[in-house]
Amino acid sequence: MNFTNCSQSTALKSSALENYEAFAFFMDTIVSGLLLCATGLIGNILVIVTLWQDRKKSTTSFLVVALAFADTLYLIHSFMFQSLRSVYSYTGDLKGYIDVWPYIEPYEYPFGLMAQMITIWVVVLLGLERFIAVCKPLRAKVWCTHRRVRMQLACVIVAAIVFAIPRFFTQTTKVTVNSCTSETTARVVASGLGKSKEYSISVNTIFLIIAYLVPLTLLTYINTKLITVVRKSYQDQSKLQHYRSKKSLKQKDKLTLMLIVVIAVFMVCETPVFINHLVYIKGYMGLPHSYFNVVSNTLVTLNSSVNFFIYFLFGKKFRRMMIKKFSKSKKSEQNHVFFSSSSSQEHPQVNIHDKIVSLDPEIEKKEISRYNAGC
Repeated sequence: MNFTNCSQSTALKSSALENYEAFAFFMDTIVSGLLLCATGLIGNILVIVTLWQDRKKSTTSFLVVALAFADTLYLIHSFMFQSLRSVYSYTGDLKGYIDVWPYIEPYEYPFGLMAQMITIWVVVLLGLERFIAVCKPLRAKVWCTHRRVRMQLACVIVAAIVFAIPRFFTQTTKVTVNSCTSETTARVVASGLGKSKEYSISVNTIFLIIAYLVPLTLLTYINTKLITVVRKSYQDQSKLQHYRSKKSLKQKDKLTLMLIVVIAVFMVCETPVFINHLVYIKGYMGLPHSYFNVVSNTLVTLNSSVNFFIYFLFGKKFRRMMIKKFSKSKKSEQNHVFFSSSSSQEHPQVNIHDKIVSLDPEIEKKEISRYNAGC
């Protein structure tokens, strides 16, 4: 009776493991690798090529290009870390990659963390830049200059590198030899700082705060304010009878709406992996945890691959710029800026009284007050 129960239990465990391996192969290799990484890499390259010249005219375009580079680096990490590793456990193929991976992981994994950290904080910079441009327009030309944005991006990159450096000393490759078959097996084990429980807890706590808690909190506030501003703008426009800059304001609202979608997608995709990290602090919790881990990693890959489609769907000028960039047209694009920047060069000071014509006095007073005070 005991042997029967043991054999049934082993069979159930084997079946559950096979189902998980099939699920992991589908999500990591088919969805993340063949679908998301492939389309994401192509999309990010198209964004970089399309906005490469525009980045010099607009701080927003500059950050969008930087985000595309960071997303590209993360997609390469995702393909190596997730997609290729899931092939062998389900199909038995790519054994050579599995054999060599333990020698790669101690050095590749910190680079993946670097790319993820840069991606997260570039999204925060984009949100802050748009928040200032929309909610504090009179201060934007001072706070959102190209020089300041470059310095902010440089600080993000340096901070990501500094934070990732200790990770290079937490893992190493251990090789064991089978005395019977003389076969060698390599695996990744904790070493140096990685063996210290206190270090692991402190570093993981700092990582969760810097990479998830602070950015998600900031972006929640920023997106809430941007949504409020866009909604109010549409309500105010419906009351205006004659508005010289109505078309430009409408374009500004579309840009803000597009960045709202970018931030919302980021938050939806990054929150599950934040929860996953919190769960891991308590320890591994069986196969359900493994399923959740696969899904959360896939969502992070989705976040780094979907921005091109958001720009394409919401940005009419982006579509036009991309088509012209890859067409045989020789028309100049020098004055065609997709992302309106907040710098003084691109936003000259304008008297609000000149922009509002034939308005109800109460509406005019409200508009003047809003432009003078910001959000």
